[in-house]
Amino acid sequence: MIVKAVLLLTVAASLCGCVLPIPATLHCRGYVLDAKTRKPVVGAHVTIQNHPNATAMTASDGYFDIPAETHWGFIMPPAEPVGLPDTVVVTKAEYRSKTAHSSYEKHEILLERQ
Repeated sequence: MIVKAVLLLTVAASLCGCVLPIPATLHCRGYVLDAKTRKPVVGAHVTIQNHPNATAMTASDGYFDIPAETHWGFIMPPAEPVGLPDTVVVTKAEYRSKTAHSSYEKHEILLERQ
């Protein structure tokens, strides 16, 4: 009797939803450049706003790549699409901090000197 109840509950739960890795942030990548010279800014710190573990430093060509953060969660269909954080904060000594929208597409973020 208990086995049937557990089996029935398992089947019902599997039809109602499932546990999947759910993205918490977007996969962001792009280039950080000096606004005046358009040269790469090396060693700039790029972080997805409010996600301190989603961070990267720019390389010698100004490129950064922040993989998406995910967590495991239970999804019940139909799931409403939820906007993911895509705002990045870029900081580098001798430059003004900049907040910008980012995306999976490689795009440029221009920093101005102080």
